[in-house]
Amino acid sequence: MHESKWQIGLVLAPIMKANGYRKKGLSWHKQHPDTILVFHVGKSRWGANRHSLECGIYLRRLGDDLKPLHYYCHIRANLENLVPDKYEFRQICDFEYGTFTVAERLDRITNYVSTIALPWLDSYATLPSLRQLAQDYQIIFPCVIIGLDVLFFLEKVAPGA
Repeated sequence: MHESKWQIGLVLAPIMKANGYRKKGLSWHKQHPDTILVFHVGKSRWGANRHSLECGIYLRRLGDDLKPLHYYCHIRANLENLVPDKYEFRQICDFEYGTFTVAERLDRITNYVSTIALPWLDSYATLPSLRQLAQDYQIIFPCVIIGLDVLFFLEKVAPGA
């Protein structure tokens, strides 16, 4: 594991813990009655020392895993697609290039996670909020991945939940 990935995990650990997440490797999970929120620090496929920050929402009624891997989440979004400036975010997460120091990168990553990723995840922790996301996601968040099984579940199986 690159030292930078370890450093990201180290600076995020207190924030994630303070927000009710439990750590497993470089993934954090937060349990809710209907969902499990997942945040993961991974290696980007676009560079040896570039990192990807992933948000995931796992629906408990569609699976029985209590600590799902981020790529098994029913709803997924890369934090890069939720931030206002993708270009800057890519530079911050790429520890090989750019003009940022390691300390600046870690500070900005921490800020993005606490001000964008965690509020985004928390805002979709319930089935009613997920139903709204399913209705609006192509307009508001076209980069969010929602499986057809989830859309069917939210529309048909759990309309009053």
